[in-house]
Amino acid sequence: MDWVHPLTSRSFTLGSVTGRIRDLRLDCGKTKHKLKYEADVDWTIPDAWGQCTLNVRATRETVFALYEFE
Repeated sequence: MDWVHPLTSRSFTLGSVTGRIRDLRLDCGKTKHKLKYEADVDWTIPDAWGQCTLNVRATRETVFALYEFE
């Protein structure tokens, strides 16, 4: 299962995860950045990466909350 969301803030985290998140990818213009999912981690995107879209790959039954913050 892939879940895609255009980020509105430079920092984000995933919380209340049930199931299994396989990996995270940031699509930022012409570049893609793969992130390893870790529980209770806040990620901050460098300004140089520009506007990014978050792509979460997870098993079908996975549920989570996305939190964006400044």
